Amino acid sequence: MQSKAHLCPKCGENTIYFDGICHSCRQRQRREEILNLSADEVEAMILKIVDRIDEIEKWDEIYNDFWALFSLLGIHDPRIARAAAAAEIYCPPELYFGAPKDVRDALVRKLASIQDNAKNTLNDLLCALAWQGDEQTTQLFYELYQNPRPWRQKLYAGTEIYAQIGGCSFDRMGERKSLVFDKCLTAVRAKDSAEKNGGGASERGDESADEILNFKGSAGGANSEQNAQNGADEISNLHAGAQSARTGMDEDAILQNERANFKSDAQKYASDSSNLSENAKDACEDANQNADEPVRIGRPTGQKCEFCGCEMLDMLRLKASEPQLAFLNLKHDAIFRCCPTCIGSVIYFCKRGADGELELSYEGEWMEKSYFSQQDMARLSGMKFKLSDEVSPFYGCFDELDVTVGGYPQWVQDATYLSCPSCGGTMKHLAQIPFGELVQGEGVIYVQICEKCEILGGCFQCT
Repeated sequence: MQSKAHLCPKCGENTIYFDGICHSCRQRQRREEILNLSADEVEAMILKIVDRIDEIEKWDEIYNDFWALFSLLGIHDPRIARAAAAAEIYCPPELYFGAPKDVRDALVRKLASIQDNAKNTLNDLLCALAWQGDEQTTQLFYELYQNPRPWRQKLYAGTEIYAQIGGCSFDRMGERKSLVFDKCLTAVRAKDSAEKNGGGASERGDESADEILNFKGSAGGANSEQNAQNGADEISNLHAGAQSARTGMDEDAILQNERANFKSDAQKYASDSSNLSENAKDACEDANQNADEPVRIGRPTGQKCEFCGCEMLDMLRLKASEPQLAFLNLKHDAIFRCCPTCIGSVIYFCKRGADGELELSYEGEWMEKSYFSQQDMARLSGMKFKLSDEVSPFYGCFDELDVTVGGYPQWVQDATYLSCPSCGGTMKHLAQIPFGELVQGEGVIYVQICEKCEILGGCFQCT
């Protein structure tokens, strides 16, 4: 029902034009429901998905159930993969993450029988194989890279790019490399007066650490089938992947289209007072004065973008000495600095110089004017975050709700793993920042790292 613009009654932050609550709050409620499912309830959902697998491409109930189990609980049950393969359903490709050998072999046989990309089947099959992702599949992608099949010319991307969709890559010698961290944490907004299940406008009531602690994970990939046959006695936390990327479009065309859309939207919603006032800036600095915080998002730097004049932000800062972040093997604090306006069309790279100062380089087309408002700057810079306990490695793929560190990214567009400007190697996903969720806009910032060169890179995607 259409109504006048008003704030969501649950979070008190997002403007809506209908009765009820905003999309973010609805998704957080759904997430809490899934995280609190019993083992019997999970098993019932798995059986329903298997029985109605032919409905998954309708992007309705069955798809939503599968996606919730996969992303939030890390569940990739072999019964689901076998049902999908038998029905020759290859989308979404995450259906096949960690699928057993017999399913992998069925996918390979199907690939060998295809001569063209009719109905996008070739594209979907390659994505499914990328998500299956075992050593033999990686070797297959390497062989296809070395000896392209005739159908290669019908694709916009090579098989080496398809391999990245499932979170891995290979070098010129075929050596496999992971592009993700199997472990994942969330950085949730800290609230001074948050209530566990609150719904008032004074707080979001959805970012409680209790929500994260309800994640019941265990069981490795080798035990997946056994657990499934035993009725899903435990909710699995498996080394897994995230939202697949669509590789059926030309990458240059996507980039140009994305830049054009970003500029158009930025100009449409531009604020007359785009730069942070001195008073607001002081408030932002006060909110971020504690340098011991293990994770900091959107900290003002006092520097101005040389192109648009907007305040430069340390969009991400991870403290190397934080025990919870030990799995990242950081030698120094990880800092990703960018302009919040130009990040929409510019790829940034950050390197610690010999003097300890951050050195920036960039690729892309910058903005001539800042469109990042005072309100958004103050809102973002005033936020504080705290690290959660470990969650499913797919956690950030459920929706664009929280900052995730490690795990797998949810690509809005195609998978875009950057090349290190120093060594040329493919960078590894480090963190995902739901920029649109934080500033009531749209889009996601993906921060990546070259572990060899200790260089951070970041790019932005939106619909």
